[in-house]
Amino acid sequence: LFDEMGITCLRFPGGADCHPYRWESVAETKRVYQAAEMWKHWHTRTTPEGHYEYRTFLDLCRKYGIEPILQVSTMTYWDKQKGLIGWTSAAEDPNVLETVVQYAADWVRDARQNGYNVKYWEIGNEEGCYYAMTGQRYGQFVRKFVKAMKAVDPDIKIIATGHRHEWNMGLLKEAGDQIDYLSYHYWALHEPMEDYPPGLGLAPSKFFTPEDLQQAPLDQLYVSHLAAMDEGKKNLEYDLFTPIAELAPKTKVAWTEWNWPGFGSRFNYSIAQALLNVEQMMHMAAKDCRIGIYWAATGWNFQMLAIGQPYPYYPMGDAFRLMRQHLRGQMRQATVETPTVAVKEATVPLVRAHWCKDQKHWAVFVLNHHPTQPAKVTLPDLAKLVGKGEVTVTRLESPYLTQGAAENEAHADRHSVTDEKTDLTATPMELTLKPHSMAVIWRANDEQ
Repeated sequence: LFDEMGITCLRFPGGADCHPYRWESVAETKRVYQAAEMWKHWHTRTTPEGHYEYRTFLDLCRKYGIEPILQVSTMTYWDKQKGLIGWTSAAEDPNVLETVVQYAADWVRDARQNGYNVKYWEIGNEEGCYYAMTGQRYGQFVRKFVKAMKAVDPDIKIIATGHRHEWNMGLLKEAGDQIDYLSYHYWALHEPMEDYPPGLGLAPSKFFTPEDLQQAPLDQLYVSHLAAMDEGKKNLEYDLFTPIAELAPKTKVAWTEWNWPGFGSRFNYSIAQALLNVEQMMHMAAKDCRIGIYWAATGWNFQMLAIGQPYPYYPMGDAFRLMRQHLRGQMRQATVETPTVAVKEATVPLVRAHWCKDQKHWAVFVLNHHPTQPAKVTLPDLAKLVGKGEVTVTRLESPYLTQGAAENEAHADRHSVTDEKTDLTATPMELTLKPHSMAVIWRANDEQ
């Protein structure tokens, strides 16, 4: 499945697990989990990513040709002599900062001495969410990490964690010349929660209420989520891309977590989940995102791989597999005639097309987001753009949009991926899509 999914980048230890993780041994990591109150639920829940040596992770990456990202802690340390766990933000205790910076540099050294030339290192995880610290203060920390870590290996690339507009402006003013990537964790469709950290790129929840998530008709809720995602893209421009353009234009974007939040969502395991994520991926690709990591393939309600099932993928997994095969090169949104629906003050297009091309491959992704109606799409200039000849149309379809998470999981094998060949002529190409479905029209140049 690693080979077929085409995974090219993985992050370790993953999320907030970077803070209690001790790179020198599994035993030390387990002691931290057991000693720190806030991490006990992680320790008893599973033995996940933080409970094996980083060398094992890097060996796996090497085996499958995967680019690793290692995260360093900004706030946890283990005093071996006293046998105590230190869980203190460096913003509150300068001694913690000195300790964790040195520990990060030692990790870079250990990786290098063991023959692992790890290129990407991320400084913490969602640093604007855990405790009250400004982006400028975090930028001061980043400068210290960069100085110590690059003294060991000057060729590494540093990823700093992003937040909202004001945070990113402060960070980039302080350390924009020091970082190579700014990470952003996008929770595209998070349930409205007043106490949830505000720095994770949440799409606006004004289009649906907590009650809607459990009670609204599913086709109505789907379109509301699509409207929220569209408005969330506007927020991303202000929060992320504007600060970079103004203060650090050479800094690239790394989506080191891209989340489908859906804890208890009725869309889980469904084609609705898959299509909404495809739309978000198209936006990321069009913005020239260099690193994108989906959290996570097998658990936490993200449902790509159907482990233990007679079929390998849920709809999300097949959608990602198609994007891995065909989403490459330059990305543009195409213009198509589309029905729309009004959601509060927003007008939502229901049919969307995205065009991508490199020297060896071109593809057009066409999505019909209408929950109940088929769509006929006309692509008048396709033959002029890519030349006449045979093309492949790959379709991702399901007989239902969503039926609730339990039902979706039980019947996820009902979705299908099919290929058909057709001739592309000088006349406009017409394509009919079933409700809530996707088609990829594509051709590799060596097939012409």
